[in-house]
Amino acid sequence: MRIIDLHCYPNTQKWIDCQGPYVKALAEYWGRDWQAKTEEEVVAEFKEFHVDALLVALDLSTTIQTPPCDNDYVAGMRDRHDCIIQAWGALEPTRGRVAIDEARHAINELNMIGFHFHPIMQHIQVNDQDFYPLWEEISSMGVPVMIDVGMTGMGAGMPGGLGVKTRNA
Repeated sequence: MRIIDLHCYPNTQKWIDCQGPYVKALAEYWGRDWQAKTEEEVVAEFKEFHVDALLVALDLSTTIQTPPCDNDYVAGMRDRHDCIIQAWGALEPTRGRVAIDEARHAINELNMIGFHFHPIMQHIQVNDQDFYPLWEEISSMGVPVMIDVGMTGMGAGMPGGLGVKTRNA
């Protein structure tokens, strides 16, 4: 049987770093530390368990001011291991025109399959009319969108949940 993880985290240091203060809170929530792996270790695990992965990029630069685990990074990881990895792009909808330009770059130059959004972590509501131009651009490209919904450990145990609001799910 073929196994495809449609929502897979790179779990490298860059991925962990992009989540800034959430890392410590998640370790407490999970009851274990979040250990970074090298790219080679991540790929070796995929191969060992015969998993094809769709890696997720993540950009929280406007919400928690961390460097993103950006589209170029995730696409590069895919390109080095394209036999088992594909990649979702990430956009910060609050960046307006910059997000639209990045959407075009991700699809037209990086050949990503579509976009992943995490409304809770990005502190957005996807029905916000300010984001309609971005949604229209993505729709015009004919690519899929994956939106995380439901409960999350993000913000657990943090004052005010660090701005996390489940209504955004």
